[in-house]
Amino acid sequence: MVRMTLVWSVVGLMYASNVGCAVHDDERCPMQAEPEVDLHDLSRFEALGPATEPGDQLRTVADQLRDSTNKSSTSLSDARIIWAVDGVLHAHLKLVRDRDLVLTRTARNVWSSGRASGCHDLAITAASVLRMLGHPIIFVETVHDSYLQGESSHGHVFLEVWLGGQGSTQNETGWVLYDPTNSKLWEDHDPTSLSLPSGYHVMGRYADPWQANLSGSHDLLACMAEVRDAQGADQP
Repeated sequence: MVRMTLVWSVVGLMYASNVGCAVHDDERCPMQAEPEVDLHDLSRFEALGPATEPGDQLRTVADQLRDSTNKSSTSLSDARIIWAVDGVLHAHLKLVRDRDLVLTRTARNVWSSGRASGCHDLAITAASVLRMLGHPIIFVETVHDSYLQGESSHGHVFLEVWLGGQGSTQNETGWVLYDPTNSKLWEDHDPTSLSLPSGYHVMGRYADPWQANLSGSHDLLACMAEVRDAQGADQP
């Protein structure tokens, strides 16, 4: 059985189920990440959560994608289904960055508005559709090297998508890494890695942002600041 333990990838501190070290007296990282992820137990990541609740419009989108794949050579277990979801996503949603809306809306809200406030809106919407198509999803919350080196706040959320080791995926575990914001897919992804492409480092993995106790950009900033401060304290 393959298991991966979540750690602060940058400072080498073990994750507890509730990360809560103080950044300032009144600002703590509230993220309740998965303390351990069993890559063979997909049940935690199959179900739609409170943030990925789709509503009727997104359910129709998923049904249409399912019907179109049934009529073509594309398999629902093939990486091409991710590209199909990605195309529909970016055709419908306009990216209008608004920090005040980050992690405050469900996939249903995002889709009906026609606008995404940032990477989390795109991630929860993509995750909602992919889960309805039968793919377990893990949200991967990250912080970038540049922020840890003192530059402006820079984090990002990726999705780990289980394709079952079939189709065009090159990964024997069946997990691939998908960036819905930038339309990128890594099929040779190692789902136990704490370092991701383009200089990102894993802060936490979870099934749903709201279940992980993340409810706004202030929560993300607190978590990133905590990692940065811990890194600084760890250095001689």
